[in-house]
Amino acid sequence: MGLVRRYPLLICPSKGGPFEISLCNQFTMPFCRECGKEVQEDWISCPYCSKPIGPPASNSIGLKDSVVMGDVSIADASVECARCKSTGVTITACMVCKNPAFCSVCEGNVNKKRDTVCGEHHYDSSIVEDFHEGNICDECFDSIRKKTCDGSCSHCGICIVLEYSDDGECYHCIEIREDIERNENHKQSYIVHERDYRNWARNNDDPAEAREHNRKADGHARQVKKFSKEVEKLKKILNSRKKA
Repeated sequence: MGLVRRYPLLICPSKGGPFEISLCNQFTMPFCRECGKEVQEDWISCPYCSKPIGPPASNSIGLKDSVVMGDVSIADASVECARCKSTGVTITACMVCKNPAFCSVCEGNVNKKRDTVCGEHHYDSSIVEDFHEGNICDECFDSIRKKTCDGSCSHCGICIVLEYSDDGECYHCIEIREDIERNENHKQSYIVHERDYRNWARNNDDPAEAREHNRKADGHARQVKKFSKEVEKLKKILNSRKKA
């Protein structure tokens, strides 16, 4: 017998948290009591009808723990992120010291900030994990960075692991140089095609075909301008990374 999908009751006299209907034991699926739309168990209010569907925020705490990595996350409206002061968010614990590392709101900014001081990913022999973008607090990140970094990028100066670098540069600077080269190649290709279509248009006795060649040449000229702008933008980014 296959899985049977459950549907919400459209009319229900009771109020309160989300309810679940199951015709078999393979899985359960919660629905909002007000509008009957499918919701998540940890949602406090329904995003469709704005009605409260969960228990009071003060009593709503979700705790997840992984024995292997030591990741702990707490979703509670009364818990505040020490870094960005956000509330009602998932707070992730550091895999090393188990203290709060960051929340789901400031995680992206944390990784961007680390990119400005560290140009390589770091690994610890005792824990197989990427510490550059892993669940780790600033204190543990700085400690591991100082221990594992053995050089600096020849262009921007941020720390790198020389074993993983190319010509002494960090992967950020290398990626920008590769993007510049790739866009330059596209630009040169369109320049050649534009020139060929212009020549064919000048040497063609058929006015209709000459116009078609010129139309294609104009399209290639627009592509040349597009890639020229992209190259200039990337060069500015690369120059802005250059160490003083």
